[in-house]
This record gives sequence, C-alpha cells and structure tokens, in this order.
Amino acid sequence: MSDSLGQNTTAASAKRKLSASSSTGTPLSSPSIKQIPKKPKISGNTETTGSEEPILRFLPCERIRTARLIKNALDDNPGFPSFAYDIFAIREHENSFLDSFDTWDKEELNDVLNDDESGFKVLRSLSDDMISHAENLRKISDKCHTYVSGQQFSCPDRLEITRPGCEYHWKDRHYPDLARIFEHAAISGFGNVHTQETEFDPNVRNAREIPASEFSVDPKLIAEIEKCWGSFFLPANIRAVPYKIHLYGPGGQFRSHKDTPEKDLIGTFLYGLGDTTEPPDRFEIAGEHLSARYGSGVVFYTDVPHAVNAIEKGFRAVIAFKIFHREKTTKAVTKDSVCDKLKLAIRKSLVALKPPFAIGLRHEYHLDVKQHSSFDHMLVEVARSLPDVDVHVIPVFVQNSCATNADEPEANRVWAMVYPLTETHLDFILGDKLALERDPSIQWLKNLGGEIPLFRMGIYDLWSLQHTEGPGYTGNESRNWDQYSIYMHYAMVVVPKDGSVNVDTPSQDSVGVPDVCNPVSHD
Repeated sequence: MSDSLGQNTTAASAKRKLSASSSTGTPLSSPSIKQIPKKPKISGNTETTGSEEPILRFLPCERIRTARLIKNALDDNPGFPSFAYDIFAIREHENSFLDSFDTWDKEELNDVLNDDESGFKVLRSLSDDMISHAENLRKISDKCHTYVSGQQFSCPDRLEITRPGCEYHWKDRHYPDLARIFEHAAISGFGNVHTQETEFDPNVRNAREIPASEFSVDPKLIAEIEKCWGSFFLPANIRAVPYKIHLYGPGGQFRSHKDTPEKDLIGTFLYGLGDTTEPPDRFEIAGEHLSARYGSGVVFYTDVPHAVNAIEKGFRAVIAFKIFHREKTTKAVTKDSVCDKLKLAIRKSLVALKPPFAIGLRHEYHLDVKQHSSFDHMLVEVARSLPDVDVHVIPVFVQNSCATNADEPEANRVWAMVYPLTETHLDFILGDKLALERDPSIQWLKNLGGEIPLFRMGIYDLWSLQHTEGPGYTGNESRNWDQYSIYMHYAMVVVPKDGSVNVDTPSQDSVGVPDVCNPVSHD
C-alpha cells in the first residue's frame, strides 16, 4: 500500500522522535506518551458533524507503521484500562520474591503479595486445576513445529541465474561458483525494527543477494517445497514463491532477526546451493546450527528468530522462497489423526478454564491477520467450536516489570497488565480521543472489568517493556509503507455468551499432552 500522507504524518514524526541506534540493537527506552503529537496532520481523513469535534480517520498504514513505536512510548497511563493480567509472568515474579527474600517472614511477605493490586490477587483467585490446564496448553504449544530441518531434495532444481557476472545454467553440470557469484551480487540490506527503515550496516548484516527477477528454478522444486510445508505445518494451503538468492562470504553475518512480515506471508523455505564456510554450520535457528549444503532445506514460520553467525572464510548460498497462505482448499498432507489428537487435548484444557480468560498466542502476526500458525491455528479453531462463548483475537501489549525492595516489603510491586492494541485503540493513541466511545465492536472489552487471567503460550518472553522484544531486525527490508509490515503480539480472549458462567463442565479425565511425533512435533 502506498503512503499518501508523505513525511508530515504522525508516523514520520514519531519515527524521528523515537528512533534508536541501528548498530547496537539496543531497545528503545520508554519515553512518555506526551512525546507523541496529539493532533496529527491527516490530509483528507477528517469528518465534521455540526459543532461536534472532528472525527479523525487514520489510514491503516499509518496505524500499523507507528504501532511498535507507540507501544514502546506508552507509560503507566496509556489513556485506557488494561483488561487482563499475565498470570505466568506474575507467578514467576512471585517465586522470585519468595526465593530472593528468604530473610523475610514468609507470612509477612505473603500478606504483601496478597495486598498487591497488580495481579497477585488474580493469581491467588485461580484454582490449581485451572493453572494446571493452562500449563498443559503450554506443553502442547511447545510440541508443535516452529521449524523443520534435515530435509534433502532429490528433485532437479534447474537453476538458471541471469544476473551479469553471476550467470549460471543447470546444464553446465557443475555446482555454482559461489565466489564468483558473490562478487557480482548486490549488497543486502535489513529492516531496523525500531526506526522502521531499511538500512545497510555490515556490523548487522554483511551479505549479498540476487532478486527473483534474475534467476529461475524448476516448477517441480516449488511443488516439492509446497508438499514439504503441508507435511509439517498449519495452515497447509499455501503457495511457495521464489524470493532471493542469499549469499555470504568471508566476514559475512546476519544478526538474529525475523523475516519481514507482509500480507498472507506465513513462512520461509531456504534451499541450499552450497556451503564451504569455516567454521561450518553458520545458520542458527532455535539453538540448532545448520549447513547450506546443496539440496538441503530448512523451513520455518516468519516470526521465528534465526541468524547467520560470523564466517571466517568460505561461502554459503541459499535460495529463499516465501510461503504464502492461499484461500483455495487443497488436501492437507498432515495426518488428520495427529491433528485430531492435539485438538482433543486442547479442547479438554479449554473447557476446564472458566471464562472470561485470555491466552497469549505463541506466534506474532501483523495487524490484519486472517490465518494463524501451528498451535495457534488449532487453538483458535477449537475455541470457536465451543458452545456458549464468544472468541475474540486481538493484538495486545503487556507491561511486565518487577520492583523489589528488600528494606520495605510493602514497596514491592509487579506490573503485568495486558492492554488491547486494536485499530481503534491505535487511533485513540494517535489523537482521536472519541475513537473508543464511537466503536461498538469493542464494547465487550469494557464489560470484562480489567482483571481476567491471561496465560501466555510459548517459550519466549517477548512481551515486557523492560526487555528487548525479540530481535531488533527483520530480513532484507523495512516495508514501512505497508500496513502488514510490523509484528504484533496477539491474545485470544474467551468471554461468556448470554451471561453463561462456564464453558463446559470441566473434564475429570486426566489431561495430558498426546504422545505424537512427526509431522507435528520437532525436537
């Protein structure tokens, strides 16, 4: 989407005020929300009705382009209430209190925790059974794929490169000359998450690339890649599109990053073209180190952090394919029995949770996500099949920090509040102070009371304003003109329908994680 607002927008202003150094990867500090202009210049996006205050209409690209900067700028008073507490974060802080201050009287400390208004009382109100079922959902989440490696492709790739100086044809019957191709390829950039700019810095990324317009591959390879995805991942209905050839030489590297999100993009496939690097196995994902040997493959969701560690000598090259979701229904390769077992286990835990409650999704998505990935895909599908509840999936941010004071127990506090970050809330933050009152679709949030539990899935603590929110970089470019270009954290919120209290009668059966292996789990 093109940005018709130019450089006079709130987005550009916020970007200038909140930019951070790209060379260090240091996260933004949390400046006051007062630094954000209250009256952005919006050309052709206002309406007036008589003497009423003008209604501001923000383009989607403006909301999403400034979302991460705004989220980091929010302080303890964003202007609207939180709706939930991050229970697992609070429990971790509670354990830290109990372990760290062992000189305190335990009864006195517990009195302090019970009196805390920032979430401990919500934690204490939950039954052990409810927490157990939430933990079980986490275990199921951990068993679902985020990436798959070790695949070897026998299909002839029929690679042809037409870029001047990099010419190669599969009929030459030899492996590509990586040193020659590297020498004539274009220098690669990267997206800086904090500044929302495409930058070139060898301290972050030192690499070369060839765009898809300058090479071609055998359609049979594309079909094989699509089949591989459907064997391991959800959603299974996808199309694979050649993107770029990535090359790394002596001194090459790419710090930990995620791939740049865009509309319908859900994954990345890397097909190896050769690897002579020393030290070997320079590609790193989830703690595993992989080679780019010819014909190898690694596939992963776009939000999974990965890196190319520093190369001393030699070269490595891969063809990157983008994996897009498509609406056309195709027969999934994934075994139905495996998914059915996981869905049954998810359902048993969901029906044991008393609504209203929220579950923080494992993966990150852009603002207008239509299809969720892996565990999230099954979780939302199962929740929406339950009776007597409404299910909402919304972007959120979490203020998660802990203040400890050994001398004054009453001064210890935990902040783990969950705030909505819907399009309407973004409009409110950008200056449209009537947005929340005007939008009836968020009325259900006002009815929650602000003290429901949220159970965060996944193993990454990405939500705290006090920590780096994952890698500070994205692959290849920053698409700051595109409303889909920034990752958002999401939560599934389950609320009673028509005043009902429970989703279902909690099952008395033991609820465990099904002992299933491929194609769903990866160790």
